[in-house]
Amino acid sequence: MTALKNLTLSNLSTESLTDCFEELPWLREVRLLQCYKLMRLPTNLTLCSLETLIIIGCNPKLKKRCERGTGEDWPIIAHIPRLFIE
Repeated sequence: MTALKNLTLSNLSTESLTDCFEELPWLREVRLLQCYKLMRLPTNLTLCSLETLIIIGCNPKLKKRCERGTGEDWPIIAHIPRLFIE
């Protein structure tokens, strides 16, 4: 699993993800789709080499937390070159 490059999580029924991303050194893309209960991102996203983060159809509070410059989760994802949050 440490060689995982792309990860899609869909319809999760959890409010948060575990801090396991530093254990995935090759992970380049994460997609979070229709995860309406997800309220925040794991803090250790800052430790991985993500190139793309896609968040679609998730909780509106998560979208607000990811707002550029002002969101609570912005410092966690600011280093990711391609962000798509709807």
